[in-house]
Amino acid sequence: MSEKEITTPEVIKTTEIKDLKELTLSNKKSIDRFNFLINKYIPGTKEGYRIIQFTRNEENYEKKKIDRHKNEIFENLLKRKNPKDLQYNEIKEQKLLKLLLKIKNGMPLQRKNALKQISNKSHEFGPSIIFHHILPLMMIPNLEEHERHLLVKVIDRILIRLKYLIRPYVSKILLIVEPLLLEDDYFARTEAREIIASLSKAVGLATMLTALRPDVDNTDEFVRFSCARSLSVVGISLGVNNIIPFIEAVCKSKKSWQARHTGIKVIQQIAILLKSSVRPYVKKFLEIIKHGILDENERIRTLTALTISQLADSIYPNGIEFFHDILQILWKGIKISKNKTFAAFLNAISSIIRLMDTKSKYYYLNEIMGILKLELNNPDLIIKKTLLKIIKFLSSSKKIHLKIFTKEVYKPFFSSFLNKKILKDKYLLKEVKQTTELLAVKVGPNMVISDLLEYYKSNDKTLNSFTVEILYLILTNKNHTSLLNENIKRQLFEHSLLLLKMNYIDEQGNFSKLLCLQINFFFNLALNSFNKIAASLKNKLTSINPDIRKQASEIISHLDILRNKEEFKIYSDKFLIILFESMNEENQEVLAVLLNAFKKLYDCHDFTRINPTPKILMAKIIPILKCSNVSVKFNTIELINIIARKAGLYITPKEWMRIGFDLLEIFKAKKKSVRRIAINTFGQISKIIGPIDLMTGLISNLKVQDRHIRICTTVAMAVISESCSPFTTLPYLMKEYQDGDTNIENGVLKALAFIFEYIGEISEDYVYGISSLIEKAMTHSNLVHRQICCNILQVKIN
Repeated sequence: MSEKEITTPEVIKTTEIKDLKELTLSNKKSIDRFNFLINKYIPGTKEGYRIIQFTRNEENYEKKKIDRHKNEIFENLLKRKNPKDLQYNEIKEQKLLKLLLKIKNGMPLQRKNALKQISNKSHEFGPSIIFHHILPLMMIPNLEEHERHLLVKVIDRILIRLKYLIRPYVSKILLIVEPLLLEDDYFARTEAREIIASLSKAVGLATMLTALRPDVDNTDEFVRFSCARSLSVVGISLGVNNIIPFIEAVCKSKKSWQARHTGIKVIQQIAILLKSSVRPYVKKFLEIIKHGILDENERIRTLTALTISQLADSIYPNGIEFFHDILQILWKGIKISKNKTFAAFLNAISSIIRLMDTKSKYYYLNEIMGILKLELNNPDLIIKKTLLKIIKFLSSSKKIHLKIFTKEVYKPFFSSFLNKKILKDKYLLKEVKQTTELLAVKVGPNMVISDLLEYYKSNDKTLNSFTVEILYLILTNKNHTSLLNENIKRQLFEHSLLLLKMNYIDEQGNFSKLLCLQINFFFNLALNSFNKIAASLKNKLTSINPDIRKQASEIISHLDILRNKEEFKIYSDKFLIILFESMNEENQEVLAVLLNAFKKLYDCHDFTRINPTPKILMAKIIPILKCSNVSVKFNTIELINIIARKAGLYITPKEWMRIGFDLLEIFKAKKKSVRRIAINTFGQISKIIGPIDLMTGLISNLKVQDRHIRICTTVAMAVISESCSPFTTLPYLMKEYQDGDTNIENGVLKALAFIFEYIGEISEDYVYGISSLIEKAMTHSNLVHRQICCNILQVKIN
């Protein structure tokens, strides 16, 4: 080959393209070569195209990690170009990306300002640039919930501003938002509905229907369901009457069953969202979907029945006149239906029966009881859910004769519904609990408890735990406990004692509550057996297993008879000593329950002859006060509060001072209940030792650099003012304001703000006294001084 042939442009191009294919892009040199060759042969910015340079992601992220999700969307912000070389659209793009980055990863104030700017400049940016960047951001798979919420907020604000300009992007927006309608999170679904509602109002019904129409008969069920929910929101936003013609056309489609299915689903979703407000449209909706009951497709028949049920539930308790024709068709259809379709038809009929008058209701309830009797042993869980709904309705109905109900419904109930398969389903478990409570009202607690005793004695943990919870719910109703006969009481109590002896523990802790209910209500039985119970509890408190110790402490804390009945005072004294000796407990959860039990017993005793004495007890619980567990801290402070109220003089003032300053640190606790009890206890201590010593120590705290300590100190001063009157604290504060530095002056003003907030109406007696101080602070050069003064005046004005 000659040199002339090698140097021709065609040959050079061929060799360079060959080099381009062989490049491995493993280092910066090869990447630069790749970009050079690409730029040489493809159209560039002069021809109206925007060229995105290839960069190796790993190297790019090592240079600078813009955000923790490692998005490539904000990559353009890293490129440092001369502002003169940037085109107008690139400037807008960079501005928008900066604002989006602030919204996504910025501080609250930055997010607020960025949201405001995007909203105000939405016309300037234009929908093209905005949605070109926001929609890919929404599609990031690892996007967190709060970030998604912020981006949804951005879209919502932009829709309101841009209105008809977003019509070309409706399909893309729906592609992002529709999946949120099927999320488990309630707030995500609400946000999605708000966006679709705003979108509908912005672009109009025609555009929305055009965008959603392709998904109506989609083969993917997920797509159809999201489309149905979107159409229901569109209909509610723009008026249900406006969308009814479209729904009718879809429901009567002969080409595909998927379209009919989606149309009926739309009506169901409208009924769910509108609830009782759907009443004006019920007649028209029933006319549209009536044919679906006899449709050849089983799924459409099932959905139609469920939709009818939803419409009936939405307009309860009136509106039976809409369902007369439908009821006859349903009644015929139920006889030839099976499985899910049968359950849906039964559900629809039971919902319609609820709307009937007394006479019609009695006839249909007797008819439905025959079906119920046949289907009680059906293993299908969907049918079980429907049967439970009907049994609940029958239990609350007074028109069904008790003997018939007991024979036909009640007797087979437990054998049909109390098994592992049903109790593992959370929804069914909840329904069975509610139904059993209603049965106890209908047939009486004696019959229900006698039947439940068999399951109470069962070795199966699932059944046993469920029975314990149900028995507890029944016995909490005082009307039920008064109706129980002695034999049922004795059997129940004896087996509960047996389980206590066997160290039975359930996860929810209902057994300890159930046993305490029985001991508190069945007084005679408890009195005869309490020696055994006390011995068992004593052994449990010294057990190796922390769960057993915790259960014993819970039982003692729930036993009201130990505090209210004189016959049990001996046991109460013994338990106090045992609990006091157990306060070295290492497990914090057990210690919290133990302190709660001790606190309740200690509060009801005579402090002149109590064991342990307040002084000994205080020495024991002060180290526990520094425990990190919230429950332990709360119960310890409450115990100190009890001692301060009832036996404050038994502790020396020096000790109370030390406790008071320990409590000061707890004023900044995260949990409100802990802060509240700490403040109340500090108030009790200030009453015991007086304000003088406390104020001297607190004023020295105002000189500390730590802001949290200074704020806690000012709150403590307000508590002292509330407990010991403001005239005990105000002279100290006014003197310190004149002599102190900036920190002390700020602290004094903050303390005054809290004091006037705490003392309320009494503050009017002290306005004249502090007016000179307020006047001086209001004219102070320091901005913070003036701000706190305004807060003080605001408290007084309110």
